[in-house]
Amino acid sequence: MKRAIFIVIGLIAVALVAIVAISSFINWNNYKSEITSQVHQLTGRDLMISGDISVRILPAPRLVAEKVSLSSLEGAANPDLVSLRSVEVQVALAPLITGQVRVETVRLVEPRIYLEVLADGRSTWEITPPASGTDAQDQQTAEGAAPAPATNGGAPAVIIDAFEIVDGYISYVDPASDVSETVQDINMQIAAASLTEGPYSLEGGLLARGLRLSLDADVGTIVEGRTFPIDASFGVGGDRAKIKINGSVIGLDAAPRFTGSLAVTADDIAALAKAFSPDMDLPKPLSQRFALSGNIDASSVDLTFTDFDINIGGSMGKGSVQGQFSETPRITAEVQIDKVAVDPWLEKTGTAPKAKNTNDGGQSTSAASPTSPSTGTSTAENAEANFALPDGIDVSANIRVGEVSMRGDAVKNVVLSAQLAKGEVTLSQFTLQGPGKLDVAAFGFLTAKDGVPSFDTSIEASVEDLERLLKWADVKTGLPAGKPGNIRLKAAAKGTDKNISLQQLSLSFDETNIVGAANIALRDRLGIGATVKIDKINVDAYLPTGAKQESAPAAQPDQTTTQSDSDATPQPAPSRPASGPFAALAPLAEIDANINVSVQSLTAAGIPMKDIKADVGLLAGNMTIRNVSVGNAAGVSSVLSGALNNLGGIPEAKVLKTDIKVNDPAMLAKIVGIELPVSAKNLGDVSFTTTVNGALNKPGITSTLKAMAATVNATGIVSPFELGSLFDLAVDMQHADTVSLLRRLGVAYTPSGDIGAVSVSSRLKGGITGLTFADLLAKVGNANISGDGNVRLLGDRPKINAVLQTNEIVVDPFLPAKKAASLNPIGEKPRIIPAGYRLPTQGSNGLFQLIANVHPRWSPAPIDLAGLGAVDADVTLTSPKITYDGYRLDNANLVAELKNKVLTVKDFTGSVFDGAFQSSAIVNATGAQSQISGLVTLGNMDIGQASKAAGGPGAKGKLTTRLEVATLGNSVADYVSLLNGKGAIQVNGIKGDAAISDMPVIGLALGPLLRIFELLNSGLGAFAKTGLGDTNVTSTFVIDNGIIKTNDTRMLSNIYDGKISGAINLPQWTMDVGGKVALDQGVIGGLLANVVRIPSEIPFHVSGNIDKPNVKLQSIGSSESGGIKIPGLEKLDKKVPGVGGLIQGILGGGSGNSSSSQTAPPSQGTGSEPPAQQPPAQQPSSNPAEKLLRGLLGG
Repeated sequence: MKRAIFIVIGLIAVALVAIVAISSFINWNNYKSEITSQVHQLTGRDLMISGDISVRILPAPRLVAEKVSLSSLEGAANPDLVSLRSVEVQVALAPLITGQVRVETVRLVEPRIYLEVLADGRSTWEITPPASGTDAQDQQTAEGAAPAPATNGGAPAVIIDAFEIVDGYISYVDPASDVSETVQDINMQIAAASLTEGPYSLEGGLLARGLRLSLDADVGTIVEGRTFPIDASFGVGGDRAKIKINGSVIGLDAAPRFTGSLAVTADDIAALAKAFSPDMDLPKPLSQRFALSGNIDASSVDLTFTDFDINIGGSMGKGSVQGQFSETPRITAEVQIDKVAVDPWLEKTGTAPKAKNTNDGGQSTSAASPTSPSTGTSTAENAEANFALPDGIDVSANIRVGEVSMRGDAVKNVVLSAQLAKGEVTLSQFTLQGPGKLDVAAFGFLTAKDGVPSFDTSIEASVEDLERLLKWADVKTGLPAGKPGNIRLKAAAKGTDKNISLQQLSLSFDETNIVGAANIALRDRLGIGATVKIDKINVDAYLPTGAKQESAPAAQPDQTTTQSDSDATPQPAPSRPASGPFAALAPLAEIDANINVSVQSLTAAGIPMKDIKADVGLLAGNMTIRNVSVGNAAGVSSVLSGALNNLGGIPEAKVLKTDIKVNDPAMLAKIVGIELPVSAKNLGDVSFTTTVNGALNKPGITSTLKAMAATVNATGIVSPFELGSLFDLAVDMQHADTVSLLRRLGVAYTPSGDIGAVSVSSRLKGGITGLTFADLLAKVGNANISGDGNVRLLGDRPKINAVLQTNEIVVDPFLPAKKAASLNPIGEKPRIIPAGYRLPTQGSNGLFQLIANVHPRWSPAPIDLAGLGAVDADVTLTSPKITYDGYRLDNANLVAELKNKVLTVKDFTGSVFDGAFQSSAIVNATGAQSQISGLVTLGNMDIGQASKAAGGPGAKGKLTTRLEVATLGNSVADYVSLLNGKGAIQVNGIKGDAAISDMPVIGLALGPLLRIFELLNSGLGAFAKTGLGDTNVTSTFVIDNGIIKTNDTRMLSNIYDGKISGAINLPQWTMDVGGKVALDQGVIGGLLANVVRIPSEIPFHVSGNIDKPNVKLQSIGSSESGGIKIPGLEKLDKKVPGVGGLIQGILGGGSGNSSSSQTAPPSQGTGSEPPAQQPPAQQPSSNPAEKLLRGLLGG
C-alpha cells in the first residue's frame, strides 16, 4: 500500500515537470499509450485513461485526467483496483522559480478502491513491479522509510495547500473469512505545510456501517524530529458520540510515547454499540449518556490510564488501568463506583424489566449421582474446536459497586474480581448483598481444553425474606406472606460447551430439603440426566392467596397389575406433527433425558401424600415411564408404567398401565369433602386398572374396576377428539351374590329364595350426542333380560329407546321373604263370624293381614317424581312367561313411553290362565300435583287353572274384570284420598272349592265381602241334596275420593242367592257393608223340616277397621232359649267336618247356654298398636257352634 502511494506521488512529480517543460500546444491524448506503458512497467498493472488529458501552464500549471482506472489482479470480483472519475493537480507557478514545490490543489473526484483477498490468499492491493534495476530501486524507495527532510543540496520542499477527496468509496471483501465491509461517501480536506515537518491538518467525514464518522485533527510542527503536539477529535453519528485526544508525541527519534488526555462522550452507549456491531444488543437500561475522561501515558511497552472518571447515566465512578507490554503483557484494571441509580435509567427508556423469580436458596447436602443421558452427536463435535484463551497475556480486573439502587431498595457491596493468566480465567470473587437479606457468593474457573471452553464454578446464595426480594424485583406471585422463607442454595457446576454437570445441588426452605444432581449434554438434541430427592413439602403453603385447590387431585395408587400386551386393543394412526392437545408434548421430542424424582412427603389440596416417585426416560421422541407412583394419597395408592412414543406427532401408548387402589375410602371422602354413596365398609376393597395401547387420538383400552365385591370390565376403543364417537366398548359387570350387592348399596332386602349371582354385559358405542347399547344381557339368578337400544343426549333431556326381552321369570324368589306367602294358606276354610267378633291379627297371614303389612298407614311423605323429567324414553319389554305364587302371565308385552315428565304405559298385555290381560296407565308429573290414571282388563280367565297353579283343590269357572282409576297428589295419602274410578267383576260357572277372594284384583277390591259367599259354597254345598251347582258372581262398583261403593254385588248358586251393597273407605281404612243371603228352602228345609221354620233371607252387616272388622250375622233361634237344638248334627259333622257346627251357629243355640251374638277374643296386636284390654277369663265353652267358629277363625 505504501509503495502505491509513493508511485502516485512520483507520477504527480513527473506530471509537474512535464507541465513546466512542455508546451501547452502538445496534445497529451496522443501520449496515453506511453503513459500507460510506463505505469505498467512500474506497477505491473494496466492503467486505463478513457477520458481526455488536458494540461495548461498559465495562470498556473494544471493537469486534468478523466475516467482513469488501474486494474486489479486476475480473478478478482472487480476488474479495477482503483478508478476515478477525474484527477486534477494544480501547482503554484511562482514558487517553482524559487525551487519550491507548492501544490495548490490535488483533487480526486469519485475515487473507487476495491480491496479483495483472493481464494489463494493474494491481496489485490499488493503491487509487484517488474524486477529491473531501476524498478528495484524504486521499489526499495517505495517500501523504505520516508526520505529525510531536505537539507542544503537536497530535494526541494513540497507544500500541499489542499488535498481533496470528493465522494470516495472503499470496499473490502474476504470470502474465506466471510467479511465484507464498505466505506462510502468519503469527503476529505488535507493540508500540509511540509510533507516532512508539518504542520498538518485533516478534516472530513465518511459513512461506515450506516454510521456517519467525522475527523478533525491538527498535528503541529515536528520539532527537531523528536516531538509534535496533536489535537484530534472524532465524531460518531454527528454529535451522538465524540472522542477527543489532546497531548504530545515525544521521543520520535528513540522510543515514541504519547502523553496527554483522553475524553469520550456518547449520548446513547447502547445505540452506539449497536451502530458499530448490529448483532450487539445491550440492555435497554444502558441507553444512557456516557462519559469517560482521564490522563493517558502510553508507549509501545506500557500504558497508564490513571485517575479516569466514568459517568453512565449520572452514576459516577473512578478507576485506573495499567499495562505492561514486555515479554508477557500484563494489564490491571481497578474500577470503583459508589452508587448506580437505576430508576432514572428505567424512566428514561420507558421500560421496567422484570426480574426472574429464581427462588434460589438452600443448604448443601450430598446429592445422588444423575443418570447419564442418552448419547447423541454434538454440534460442537462436528465443528472445528477453535476456542482459546490468550496465554501470552495476564489481565486482572477488580470492580466494586457500593450500591445499585432501584425501586426503593438496593443491591449493595457488589464485588467482582477476575484474572486471566496462562490461558485460564479465574473468578476469584463475586459477591453481592440484596433486598430481603439476599447474599450471593460465587467463584470458579474458565479454561480452554482441546479447543473447547471448560468451566468449574461453585455458588452459594441465601435469602431470608423472599417476599421483599420479589417485590423489589417487581415479580408478582401471590405467594402467602413469608413463604417460602429462609432459603438456602448451594451448587457446584462444571463442564464444557458439550456437557454441563451440576453436582452437590442443595436447596432448602422452611421445612423442605432438596438435594440432587444433573448432567446436561449440549448436543443437537439436548440431553438431560437428573436425580432429585425431596424430604417433604407442603404445596398448599405456597399457593397464591385465595387460589388454593378445593378439589383433590386424581387418586394415585401403588399396586401394579401385570397384563400382557394382548389385553389391549391398539389402533394404528398416522404420524404427523403434533398440534392441538398434543402440542405441549412436542418439545419433549427434541430432548433426551433420564429423570428420577422422589418425594418422601407432599401435601397438596389438603391431601397428604407419601412416597412419591417418578422414574422417566426420553429418547428419540419416545418416553419410557419406568415408574410413576404414589404410595399413599388420602388412602389411595397408584402406579403408572409403560411407554409413550412419537411425542413429536400423535403420541402412541404402548402398554401404558395405570393401577389405582383405594385403601381407605372414608379418608378419601373426608379429605375431598364428598359424601360416599354407601359406607366405606360396604364399598370394601376398591381398585381400578387400565391399560392403554395405540395412538392417543384413538387408543385401545382394557379397564377393570373392583368395588363392593363386584367387578366391572371395559375393553375397546376411545376417541377423545371425535365428539360424536367417543367410545366403542364391551362392558360387563359381575357379582357373585345379588343380595349382598344390594345390601352394600343400602337396600335392606331379604328374598324368599336364593337369587344367586348378578351380571350385566353390553356393547356401548357413542359420544356426546348419544350412545347405543347392543347385545345387552342382564342376569339375576335364573332371570335374564336382553335387548338393544340407544340413548340420545341432545335436546332438553336424554332420550332412551330400548327393546328388551326376558326369559321365563319366576317372581317368587325375588319377593321379600315376609311377603312371599299366598293371600291365604292353601286349603284354609272360609269362616263365619258371629256378631261382635273381631278378626285376630297375630299369626294370621290372610288377605287383611297382607294388606296391613304392606300398607300400615297412608304416608303423607312427599313422593318426588322429578326423576321423570330427567330423561325421555320409549321402552318395549316382552316375556314368554312371568309366574308369581302359582299365578302365571304368559306372552307379556309392555310398551311404555316417558316424555316431558309424562310416563305412559301404552300397552301392557298378556295371557293369565287363558284369560286375556290388558292394561294401560299414565303418570303425569308436569304440574304442581302429579296425576295418575290407569285401566286394567282381564277376560275369561280360567279359575280352575289358577286354583291348580296355586296348589288348591280342583275347580272351574271363568273370571272377567275391568278396573279404571285416576288420582292426583304428591304422596300416598293424596293418591288414596283422591282416588276415583269404576270397575266390574264377573265370575261365571264357579264349580268346586275355589277361594276367589284370594285371587288378584277380586281379593284386593271385594275380598272382605266375598268371603261370606265362599263360606256358603264350602259349607252348605257339602250337604245339598242335589249337590252345589255352578256359582256366578257379578259386581260393579265406583270409587269416589278413595271410597269404593257397590250396590249390585251378587253371588248366585243353586243353594243361595247373596246380595251385597255398601262402601269401603280406603283413606280411613274402614268398611261399612251389608247384605242378605237367601238360602234355598229345599236344601235347609229338607234337613230341618220337622224342627224349625227357616226364614227366606238372612241379613248380615260388616263394619269398622278393615284389619279388624265387626261382622254381625243374624241367628235364626231365640235369644232366650239359646237357639234351636238340632239333633243329629254330630253325625253330620263327622260326615262333613264343620258343617254341623256351621248350621248350629247360623241357627243359634247349642248344647249349652249361649246368646244370639258372640264376642270374639280381643286382638293380640300386630306390634304397632297397644294390645286391647283383656276381658275376664271364661271357662271353655261347650257350645258346638262357638267351637266351630273359633276353629274356623283360628281362635
